[in-house]
Amino acid sequence: MDIARYTIAKRTSVWILILLILVGGYISYSKLGRFEDPEFVIRQAVIITPYPGATAQEVSDEVSDVIEGAVQSLQELKEVKSVSLQGRSEVTVEIKLDFSKTGAELQQVWDKLRRKVADAQRQLPPGSGPSIVNDDFSDVYALFFAVTGEGFTDKQLQDYVDGLRRELVLVPGVAKAATLLNAKAQFSLKLEAIDSKSLEFQWIRLFRYFKNKAQSLWQARCITAQIRSL
Repeated sequence: MDIARYTIAKRTSVWILILLILVGGYISYSKLGRFEDPEFVIRQAVIITPYPGATAQEVSDEVSDVIEGAVQSLQELKEVKSVSLQGRSEVTVEIKLDFSKTGAELQQVWDKLRRKVADAQRQLPPGSGPSIVNDDFSDVYALFFAVTGEGFTDKQLQDYVDGLRRELVLVPGVAKAATLLNAKAQFSLKLEAIDSKSLEFQWIRLFRYFKNKAQSLWQARCITAQIRSL
């Protein structure tokens, strides 16, 4: 078939075809998704298990092997790698593309992975764990804010930042808001005693005081939770 001869003979049909192609291309282009930070799916997760005081070999034999064995029962598993360090185990899991084509499907796989890891906690040695499954380490933050306040205490600034974070999450288009370098309250005690017996007595009094305070706070939280459930 001579394409040039047919184009000259059927000029009107060819122009209509070209016009339809141009219109269809323009409509398809206008409906394409365009994001400043396009979403991409990373099919990897890291399982971190602390084991304080253990050597790298002990971490490998008693923790990494247990976590790897639990992960290998996943049907969706593509590859698993582990790094055993002194006092910590890191197991990297990669999922097959066939089972995680979308973010929703991948979240279901991560849920299964968390259940497998949770079941394996009973096989870990005493003093290790709990294991943490990190599947959102690929998140990219678009904006960073630094909050300062002259004349305000660290507690007041922390309360303001917590409130600001809760408000930012409610903004349309914001998927996540997180705070870095959270201030933690701490205090130190210095006891003055003449002899060891009086020092021991003071420590016993402090222990009983904080124990009673902890029980009171726990009871208050339980009562508050019951009231909220009502």
